[in-house]
Amino acid sequence: MLTCPEASFFAIYGSDFMYASHGQMLSRPYCGQRVHDLLSVLDLLEANGYRSVHLVARGLGTIWSTFAACLHRLVKRVTLHNALRSYHELTQVPVPRWPLSATVRGVLADFDLPDCHRLLRADKKIAIVQPWDARMRPLPKRGRKGR
Repeated sequence: MLTCPEASFFAIYGSDFMYASHGQMLSRPYCGQRVHDLLSVLDLLEANGYRSVHLVARGLGTIWSTFAACLHRLVKRVTLHNALRSYHELTQVPVPRWPLSATVRGVLADFDLPDCHRLLRADKKIAIVQPWDARMRPLPKRGRKGR
């Protein structure tokens, strides 16, 4: 007796899941690696004379961009399209749609994305455009908090 359709039993997961899984197993989270990539680009821009950057991101990239913007002095403005509002929201639905690569193991023990957004508001300009919920769907206008 199979617990899933036979055709899907040996199906290969997408590359996003593979990279995220390997990152978890090696204690090098994929999310952190993407943030490191952004920080490296920002360092390169700064070394070449740039004094400010407006960081614009969409969907999954909004998480990495949020962390990088919190950490790098070159970022003066951030625009996040279709951003996850909080990691806590992922715990409130049976099956969230955001991929494993969007998560940071144990993050809620220390902080959540709204904490990062508050930090950015205090230091930089931030705009969150049409945020998404835990199922990667646009939030209704009345449900948009933290703008």
